Amino acid sequence: MSALRKAIRWLIAGQLPTHARAYLCVRREARRLAASLLFDPAWYLATYQDVGSCGISPALHYCRIGAAEGRRPGPDFDGEAYLEHHPTNWDHPSDKDACPY
Repeated sequence: MSALRKAIRWLIAGQLPTHARAYLCVRREARRLAASLLFDPAWYLATYQDVGSCGISPALHYCRIGAAEGRRPGPDFDGEAYLEHHPTNWDHPSDKDACPY
């Protein structure tokens, strides 16, 4: 479904503000990730070669898709190991800036 069709459907259903906030939230998180020393875009593209054909930035891909698939943002960070040692309740983020995806 095209982005315009989705937006029209969300507008009619009264869901556009919610989806717009989520979109902006993911973009903000991608900018934060891109500025992080733990994210290596060249490594991410080389390791996950399918990302190059997506047409979005590696950081945005990681935030939207890669993290959920268990992909690593760089060679020096293992998200699964981190979450094992630092469990988080994603239903109730403690960070006021955290995005409830």
